[in-house]
This record gives sequence, C-alpha cells and structure tokens, in this order.
Amino acid sequence: MMPLSLSVRRSIFAMASLSTAWPLAPAAAAQDPDPIIQLLDRDAIPAIRDPRFVPAAKATLRPDEKVLGLVVGGEARAYPLIDMDRHEIVDDVVGGTPVAATW
Repeated sequence: MMPLSLSVRRSIFAMASLSTAWPLAPAAAAQDPDPIIQLLDRDAIPAIRDPRFVPAAKATLRPDEKVLGLVVGGEARAYPLIDMDRHEIVDDVVGGTPVAATW
C-alpha cells in the first residue's frame, strides 16, 4: 500500500472534520441569538372601549402633559398619554366614524 501524500491527508482530515461538524450545524442554526420572550398573554392589556370625556375648558391636564390628538369630521378628541401607556388602544367613535387610537 502506497503512503498518502501530505495534501491528500489534509484533504481527508478536512472532509472528516466537516462531516463531524455537520450534525451540529442545524442545531446551532436553530438557536436564535435574540429570542422574543412573551411576557404577557394575548389581550392582557385591556383597551379603553367606552372612553368618557370632559369639555376642554374643564379638563384637568397639566400644561406640559402630552396627549394623542385626533380630529374627525370637526369633532376633536385628546387621549392623555399617561392613560395610553397603560391601555395602548382606545376604541372610539369620532365625528360619526369608528376609530382605534393606538400608542
């Protein structure tokens, strides 16, 4: 039997290394380095479905308080962001049009 040259031995070693590593490659690829972790169940944050409003002149907002403003059909709404942070969505009817205000 003739001895194998160095280049042939290196090629065989490289192929053997690849075939040994191959079963590990799919498992490594399946692991997401930044997985999404769900902390809350679906619909865990309740929407505001029947918002109540006061006239702007009677509103008790601070001068620097931020609101999500909406005007539809000449009718205006202001949803305070402090409330939107907790609920993230308001189902409302503005100017006769159903709307979903989200934050």
